[in-house]
Amino acid sequence: CKKEKIDAIKRRNVVLFGAGEYASQFYRDFKEELNIIGCITNNVNEAIFEVDGEEICPIYRVSELVIFQNPLIVVCAKESWMQQEQLKLMDLVYGKDFIDSGLLRIIFSEKKLIVFYGVCYIRAIYTCLQHSREFKQAYDSFYWLDYIPMDAIQKDMFIYMLKICDLYITNAFLSTDKRMQNSLYMQSLPEKCKIITVPMLLFNGYYPCSITEIAKDNLYSVISNTSPYAPFITPDHQINSMIEEGKSLYQVIERISDLNYYVREEIIKNYQKEMRKLEMAEQIADIKICDYLYENHGKTRTFLNEKHISNIVILEIANRILDKINFKRDIDEDIVRERLLYTSEVPVYPSVIETLELRAYKGTYTLYTFQGDVQVTFTEYVERYYDYCKTMRDYMEKGYFPYVEGNR
Repeated sequence: CKKEKIDAIKRRNVVLFGAGEYASQFYRDFKEELNIIGCITNNVNEAIFEVDGEEICPIYRVSELVIFQNPLIVVCAKESWMQQEQLKLMDLVYGKDFIDSGLLRIIFSEKKLIVFYGVCYIRAIYTCLQHSREFKQAYDSFYWLDYIPMDAIQKDMFIYMLKICDLYITNAFLSTDKRMQNSLYMQSLPEKCKIITVPMLLFNGYYPCSITEIAKDNLYSVISNTSPYAPFITPDHQINSMIEEGKSLYQVIERISDLNYYVREEIIKNYQKEMRKLEMAEQIADIKICDYLYENHGKTRTFLNEKHISNIVILEIANRILDKINFKRDIDEDIVRERLLYTSEVPVYPSVIETLELRAYKGTYTLYTFQGDVQVTFTEYVERYYDYCKTMRDYMEKGYFPYVEGNR
């Protein structure tokens, strides 16, 4: 499929959109392979397209595209979305009439193409795999997070990449709407494209404090239009309820620090139920991970919070993907020290640590903030969480923020 695209492009006359360094470098790299016949820009002061002191061709305005006969326009710019939007407004079609130079380089690359699509730890898996030398030598890679909306140009580019994709790595989504959306995307994959699915790992076996609405954002977490992340986006319904009841910080800390706060039998029952849910989730996925979670229970931190697995689990999934494609496990384990997910570690209640023998969850936790990570104890986390949520609740009652989940 990739070869067919290359052959079709080589038969086209190519016009570069841009006359700066990106266009110059593209010309140097592709002048022997493509029939580059012209150059267009929006800059009325540019007249001649020059590369390394050599005059290549006159520069025309975008409005003068009609002088070329059905060319393929290659957009050469660091931030190319404006030029692509301009072409789209002229009723030109992405992939047929114009294409971004970065994607064209991928098409002409001798490497195969992998597209990653899914939740945040799909990006983290992508990051891990970039540290595999064998993987990097064999594949060009691209990822998109399912919760980031695509504009028209981004969607066109994504669909185009799916059509030339050799391997598609995605989540085995559980919700109907996400499964349907992913199924629509997979219809664009070539017949020979291999698909590897990773299970959805939502787990509050260690976090019964959020048991009523797993995976929903904190009612009192306010995030900005520039970032989908926030320090306290994961809710603690126990603390939230106590805030609503008017309990003081001292009362909250005293209650949830009690080793008998949760009934021992209920903690064990909840853990077993949540592990069964994970076992069921991985039945529809190609990558299995529950055996690893059982093996490392209590020995190391396998979850950061109810929605996010820890770095060591991400690394293990990446390694199992390497196993699946018959590559050696060559990712440096030091990658677990890097930031792979933009989220806070949510402390486990002392009663849960005691009952489930979660030795690894004693000590400090990493709190994500917009000014860098902060190491906090259980009590310090609760103090900050209480102060934040109580303040935001007060602001909401005054009408400064709306009462909606995932406030923006």
